[in-house]
Amino acid sequence: MYPSFTMNWILRIGAIVVVLAGAIKVRPKEVFAEEGLRQPKTSQGNHPGEKCGSGQPNVPGGVWAASSGSSSSPEEQLATAVRALAKALKDPDPGVRESAVYGLRSMGLAAKEAIPSLGEAVRDQDGYVRAIAGRTLARFGQAAVPTLVPLLEDQRPEVRLVAAEALRTMGREAKEAVDALARALRDPSPAVRETAVHALREIGPDAQPALPALQLAAADQDGYVRSAAARAMVRIGPAALPALAELLHHPDQRVRRLAAEAMQTIGVETTDARLK
Repeated sequence: MYPSFTMNWILRIGAIVVVLAGAIKVRPKEVFAEEGLRQPKTSQGNHPGEKCGSGQPNVPGGVWAASSGSSSSPEEQLATAVRALAKALKDPDPGVRESAVYGLRSMGLAAKEAIPSLGEAVRDQDGYVRAIAGRTLARFGQAAVPTLVPLLEDQRPEVRLVAAEALRTMGREAKEAVDALARALRDPSPAVRETAVHALREIGPDAQPALPALQLAAADQDGYVRSAAARAMVRIGPAALPALAELLHHPDQRVRRLAAEAMQTIGVETTDARLK
């Protein structure tokens, strides 16, 4: 009796263990589903070239390649991405717009098509988007000047400041903006005036047409603007000497001192250049 009774319980326990073992095996997947977590369609066990759950080859870095098909060249795929990112600059979420600008920036000259859209992004309500859009436009150099020049006359000073800073970053490539930058020296914002002066300074001798405006800026009420204007005239070189000489008669001693120092610097640099 006891052996038979014991055997029956052994068989029952064995059956329960088998059932529990099966439950334990499926439990992790059930928990994953209950918690809303999903395994990626391309399983971790897939290797490059193997089929994943969607039936597509698991090609490294191939999001565009998988979606666009083998008939699209890398250039076409990049152009499609640029157009998509340009449209994303109008997304209602500022984080999306900011990331879209970074995306265009990472594509370099291939994103040249998006210059007008980036110009609109400089007018964005979000300060980060404005700043990044301006720095991105600066990377395109001369090609972005026609887009930036109108922004120097925008109603918002923060937009004008970003445009002036972008032109400053371009250096001599912004020489076509000399007239617009000269007008910006009359901007009501001291920060915009100073940045416009720095932009003219970076342009160098090609900024000579802006000398009358720089002469006025050298007598600006803002000290930073005055100093920046004097340095910009030094960069223009000997052609700035007549304008600086007139400033030696200015009623403000600070202006006269700046003019004298600028003329001294030009004289030294000119003499050194002749001796070489």
